[in-house]
Amino acid sequence: MGAMIGSGMVVRSLPYKEGFGAKQIAWMVHSGIIGAVIAPLTLLGGPIMIRAACYTAGVVGGKSVYITMYNHFKCLCNKVLGTSI
Repeated sequence: MGAMIGSGMVVRSLPYKEGFGAKQIAWMVHSGIIGAVIAPLTLLGGPIMIRAACYTAGVVGGKSVYITMYNHFKCLCNKVLGTSI
């Protein structure tokens, strides 16, 4: 638990720069730590944990698609119609 908190603090403390750098590496390490903590819980929690993970993935994936399409539509309106949403 301490590793999750500590790695999250490291990720948030690093400044963002374009391209692949220290923040992206820290984020990958943080994601790996989160995965290492959650993976054993799926063995202990069984079907309920896996169902919750599937629902979470569906909601997050749906939000990502919505935001991507919204930004694309907003850009399209600016270029074609000369208006903004």
